[in-house]
Amino acid sequence: MRKMSLNQKLGSMVAVLWVGLILIAIAGVWRYHESLLQDRRDQLKSLVQQGESVAKHYYALSQQHVMTEEEAKKQTLETLKVMRYGQDGYFSINDSKSVMLMHPIKPQLIGKDLSNFTDPAGNHLFLDIVKVGSQEGGGFTNYLPRVANLVQPPFLVKLAQCTTEFCMT
Repeated sequence: MRKMSLNQKLGSMVAVLWVGLILIAIAGVWRYHESLLQDRRDQLKSLVQQGESVAKHYYALSQQHVMTEEEAKKQTLETLKVMRYGQDGYFSINDSKSVMLMHPIKPQLIGKDLSNFTDPAGNHLFLDIVKVGSQEGGGFTNYLPRVANLVQPPFLVKLAQCTTEFCMT
């Protein structure tokens, strides 16, 4: 191996230091991204639990014969329909066969079988919702929204929680 001059040695040390700094910065950005994603998941879990408590409240009223079970379901859907979170967050409800029961933004979807609905990445969103939502404690699914004028829309995270009657997202 040939001898390196002092300038070459110093230059290589500086290069190694820069590579190290860049790797540290990339790791920091990755951890920050993961932290934001976990915060979003925690927030969604809390919000879905709030929606679930609405459903439990009306179910309890039906069990106490204050209202019929059908009225309780209707009241649950009506209450969740007006609930919002963040800038543009909302609840939607579908059944275990991916039929939309309530969607406050797109009422034209109500009653439609969405089992064949796919996002731009080809994910079967509503089948995934039923699948992960039916697990113990619910689950998360990722999807690409259909957003006009965006070359690369961001992947979004959706929490699904299913009961025997419906799946809430």
